[in-house]
Amino acid sequence: MIISRDTVLKYALKNAIDHNGRADVNAVIRKLVSEKPDVKGVIKEIIPLVRGVVEEVNALTISEQKRLFEEKFPEGLEERKGEEERKLPPLPDVERFKSVITRFAPEPNGYLHLGHAKAAILSYEYAKLYGGRFLLRFEDTNPRAEKLEYYEAIREDLKALGLSWAEEKIVSYDIPKIYSYAKEIITRGYAYACVCQTKLLRLNRRLGKECLCRSKGVEYNLQVLDKMINGAYREGEAVIRLKTSMRHKNYAMRDPVILRVVDHPHPLQGVKYHVYPTYDFACALEDCLMEVSHVLRSMEFVPRVDIQVEVCKILGFTPPVAIQFGRLKMEGTPLSKRRIIPLIREGIVKGWDDPRLATLRGLFKRGVHPDAVKRLIMDVGPSKANALITKKLLDSYNRKVVDPIANRFFFVKDPVLMRIHNAPPRRSVRIPLHPSFPERGFRVLELEGREGVMEVYVSNDDLVKRTEGSMLRLMGLFNVRLLNLNRPLEAVYAGEELIDPKIQWLPVNGGIQAEVFLIGPLLKDGRINPDSLKVVSGLVERSCAELKEGELVQFERFGFARIEKAGVDGVKAVLTHK
Repeated sequence: MIISRDTVLKYALKNAIDHNGRADVNAVIRKLVSEKPDVKGVIKEIIPLVRGVVEEVNALTISEQKRLFEEKFPEGLEERKGEEERKLPPLPDVERFKSVITRFAPEPNGYLHLGHAKAAILSYEYAKLYGGRFLLRFEDTNPRAEKLEYYEAIREDLKALGLSWAEEKIVSYDIPKIYSYAKEIITRGYAYACVCQTKLLRLNRRLGKECLCRSKGVEYNLQVLDKMINGAYREGEAVIRLKTSMRHKNYAMRDPVILRVVDHPHPLQGVKYHVYPTYDFACALEDCLMEVSHVLRSMEFVPRVDIQVEVCKILGFTPPVAIQFGRLKMEGTPLSKRRIIPLIREGIVKGWDDPRLATLRGLFKRGVHPDAVKRLIMDVGPSKANALITKKLLDSYNRKVVDPIANRFFFVKDPVLMRIHNAPPRRSVRIPLHPSFPERGFRVLELEGREGVMEVYVSNDDLVKRTEGSMLRLMGLFNVRLLNLNRPLEAVYAGEELIDPKIQWLPVNGGIQAEVFLIGPLLKDGRINPDSLKVVSGLVERSCAELKEGELVQFERFGFARIEKAGVDGVKAVLTHK
């Protein structure tokens, strides 16, 4: 034959590993033709061979495919290593700084989501790449929106992603220092106090018109700031503005506010302060004080860069290099806190960790592994293009991570009693916890027949389109032939030879109750999907009672799942994906 079976196997395994465990006949043939042009003339002859090999490969798990590929084709490992290596593009202007220092600067006003993860992971990985430092800074200068619980929640989520930081800063502890720099800017004539009503201030900015406050002297401006700090002004009655140009083409640069009164207690500082810096002022100042070299964040911050650079220059600091990247969107669920908070308030979702959300806690609760999130973000990289993350894409990354981790168990959905006649009187079945890692041990299912009849539970789904006389293989046990489709189901022992289809099963006394939550898109066509959360019931192996909360498993022929609760009274799990 012009082509060997091993050659077909090599390309089929490689194709399957690259596509979440599913090789495609046409893709394998195209690869064969491109590598071996002589094949083109005999395609019809090799199609049966390719189809047969692809079917065999697709019957394996991804872990089994990888192990077989490594054993039979070690020369292909270096090829795959090069393909899988994730490289970030180089940072610009590195030579301007003594060392690369990046930071992640969230506001503690909610739980982190996939978009935050992008900024944090890229910042961390760049610091690591250049042997620099990665910093964590809490931008907590908007007390009305912030809560104490979010500080620690953010730390925990970053640690779950495997990130660590060389230094942590909480901006609200720097308020006195920020006042001092504001007074310096006022003294040098680069800022002024404005007591215009908020509506008038906004109108003047729109029109590019300077107000009378702009011409006041330094002494007056400093007096107003001191009165603001001492509580003489209420919220909205006075602000400090940077003096730039009221006709600047960037609307955000038209004498932006840098300090304002906020009449609301702070989660850490209480009522100690009445005046808080705006994000732009605090961010620019802290980046300079912490000697940040590169700032990585989404494109929505582009208009703010001019303000922050201006603040740095006025104070004589070197501004960091700003790198804006495209925003992430998640298919079927919102990322914006403004959209998530009403969903929680109205009881549509159960909290920030609802598995239908794309908060990191929601993803983790669904069973998405932190390493899958990191791999996805690294592949997306700092591209300026916005990216829609589909469930299918996220599942594909996660499947590669959890497949070698997750131990296997039987889950029998909607169980139906099957009575098997002429069965062996007793059988003890040892099934590996993971087919690719026998060293992990085995799970044992014990069966005992009575008067020639053995009873097991099978899933009602596996009986669809079956007829009397249909042959089935109970996985790891033996074959049966259906005698009828009544309830209870009657079958007869039909030998040990390996056949298809294979179905999972459980001994009649060998299972415990289980509920599995099925997660669908929260939003469909922009509206709440009433079927976004469903529950199916069934039985799982008795040994599942010993599983731990958060453990990732695979219910064979059903899907990967995260354990929510386990005990002798039953198991609750969230289906991650097939």
